[in-house]
Amino acid sequence: MDSKEVIAPSSVPLSAKADLQQDVRSLWERWDKAQSENTPSDLIKGYNLVGLLMIIVGTVFQIMGSGFLKLRIAPIIILIGAAILAVRKFRTLLAQRSLNG
Repeated sequence: MDSKEVIAPSSVPLSAKADLQQDVRSLWERWDKAQSENTPSDLIKGYNLVGLLMIIVGTVFQIMGSGFLKLRIAPIIILIGAAILAVRKFRTLLAQRSLNG
């Protein structure tokens, strides 16, 4: 490679450097905006919290409960909590797939 082919940073005009900095700054601003838009809503956080709490409560009923509470109610509560979490996750994955596809 000849020295003529290499472009040194000092040979780039000052206006091109300013344009490059402006382009980089605008890219970072777009990145920040995109990241702030992808945060989960309070509703999604609430569903996740409800699902997790149902699993925990069902597990406590299973461990400490007796009779009907342990044999019938605890597994149902655990399954409902797991279903809530699974549905939320699958919906999120499908939404990301449709945006990327």
